Amino acid sequence: SIGRDFNRADRGEAMSQERIDIQYSPLVQENGSHFPDWSLVEARATAPNSALPRPFLSWAGSKRWLSRQIIPLLPRQFRKYYEPFLGSGALFFLLTPNHAFLGDKCEKLIDVYATIRDDVSPVIRYLRPLKPNRDLFYAIRNRPSRGRLKRAAEFVYLNKTCWNGLYRVNSEGRFNVPYGMPKTDFIADFN
Repeated sequence: SIGRDFNRADRGEAMSQERIDIQYSPLVQENGSHFPDWSLVEARATAPNSALPRPFLSWAGSKRWLSRQIIPLLPRQFRKYYEPFLGSGALFFLLTPNHAFLGDKCEKLIDVYATIRDDVSPVIRYLRPLKPNRDLFYAIRNRPSRGRLKRAAEFVYLNKTCWNGLYRVNSEGRFNVPYGMPKTDFIADFN
C-alpha cells in the first residue's frame, strides 16, 4: 500500500482556510479533534453529485453510493483521517478533513492525488483541451508521458474516457482498459 500525507496547509494558497471552513467543510474543530457536522455530512451524502468538493475520478468499488450506509459507522470525532483504499476518494471528499493520510495499492493513483494537490494548474492546463476521442485515447494509453504533470492529466483523461472508469493493468503493469465511448465531452469541472 502506498500512502501520502494530505494536509490542508499543503494545498497551496488558492483556497483559504476560511473558504474551506465556510463553504466546504462539514467539520467543527475543538481541542485538535474534528467533530463532523453530521447533518451536513448526511445532506452531502444524499446528493453526492452536487456536493462540492466531489471526486474527480470514477473508480470501481467506490464508496460514493454507499456513503449513506457508511456514515453511521464513522467515528464521531477524529484528529486525522486515514483512508487505506482511496480509489475515487468519495469518503475523503465527503468529509473534507483538515488532515488526511490517503493510501491505495495503486501507486499511480496516489501520484495523481499528490500531483493535483501540489500543482493543479498545469494539470488543468494540459487536460482542458482534451476531449473524448478513440484515437487520442489509444495514443495516450499506449505512450504515457514521462513528466509527472502530464502523467496526472493523462490518468484523469484515461479514467474519464475508458470503459466504465475501470482501472486495470496487464502483467507488464500497463493500463489496458479499452475506450468507453463516453456520452458527453465532460472530462472534469475546471472551476
